[in-house]
Amino acid sequence: MHANALYLPYADKFFDTIVSIDAFHYYSCEPQFLANKMHPLLKGGGYALLYVPVVKAVPEQMPKLMEEWAQESADTFHSVAW
Repeated sequence: MHANALYLPYADKFFDTIVSIDAFHYYSCEPQFLANKMHPLLKGGGYALLYVPVVKAVPEQMPKLMEEWAQESADTFHSVAW
């Protein structure tokens, strides 16, 4: 199936488990995405397993390219040591 993650064509309570590997952070920018779009698709007692990339080390001096991203996401991405 090829579908837009914002408009999945499934009935409520369709899945026992939802798995997202290295993708959730791309399509979940909408406020309350998990609660409004994914949670209704889960059966009672179901699981949402979300894997997002891990930062191996947070540099002391952020590369110029990452400065804006880091300011917006600093509280959501952490190093393995954290």
